[in-house]
Amino acid sequence: MGETENIRELVAPTFSADPIDLHAFGILACGIGEADAFYVADYGDGMLVAVLTGDLVSSGWQPDHQRALLVFP
Repeated sequence: MGETENIRELVAPTFSADPIDLHAFGILACGIGEADAFYVADYGDGMLVAVLTGDLVSSGWQPDHQRALLVFP
């Protein structure tokens, strides 16, 4: 897809990005790969965007926003 759409970041083995950019790539990767979630891992010399799929991941989704009232009083 990176080559056909001329998206440099999708074909390069490494590239510079801000941490917020990596979340955008995670969202993009989930959409392209039909994944359930993504995780941005910082391993010191760089960062990795990993996509996750499976029943255990998707069963953790809770569309209820009531938790925000407990976390942010």
